[in-house]
Amino acid sequence: MPDAPLTLAIETSNPSSAAERWTAVAVGRARQEGDGSAEVLARAYLEPVSRHDDALLPAIDRACRAAGIAPADLSQVAVSIGPGGFTALRIAATVAKMLALAHSTECVGVPTAQALVRRAETLNHDSAIAVALGWKRDSVWIERFDPAGRRLSAKVQQLDTLDLSTCSLLIADDRFVATLRSARLLPEQVRVHPPLFDAVAVLEASATIHSTPPVEFGPLYPREPEAVTKWRELHGG
Repeated sequence: MPDAPLTLAIETSNPSSAAERWTAVAVGRARQEGDGSAEVLARAYLEPVSRHDDALLPAIDRACRAAGIAPADLSQVAVSIGPGGFTALRIAATVAKMLALAHSTECVGVPTAQALVRRAETLNHDSAIAVALGWKRDSVWIERFDPAGRRLSAKVQQLDTLDLSTCSLLIADDRFVATLRSARLLPEQVRVHPPLFDAVAVLEASATIHSTPPVEFGPLYPREPEAVTKWRELHGG
């Protein structure tokens, strides 16, 4: 696929959910048509216990060297933008903006759920797929997809109003699934799939998403930071 843009893909959105090392960086070309696969030139891995502020740039360097390219050869940087860990998302977004400004590449923000559905064998399902991310106390970020993997909706939802009865599959971590089961909010017919974070899936998903100017590029946060909320509460703003 020589006409596809040479892309660096980054997936560090949810390091605390990784049970083992995962593909955090991938270099390749995403297929624009057909099955949406990608030609992967190189991968680099991170460990769950690694500090991503220290480990991400060396991982990118390893992947570029393995692919036989320099950062200046890239056409775009695709980042899994969340929801996810506050620091991990900001580091990945900052690295993407730095590379874009230094080498005139483009930034592509891939909502994390759109990458996750690519690793969940969702296309054989006959009803909607739900992806749960950013769970906090009594609310969760829910994205819903049709059986073909097309995004239907995305929003923060209170757990007491969560209705999964129209879904055949839920992609969510074990702790959230346990909470749903204890509250009897998970219908019996809904299959559960753990989230599989993978930079190659981010690379594949980037083919269908428009680039964003670096000055506008940033993470997807389902809620405002707690510090902002507390400031408003204290100052009545």
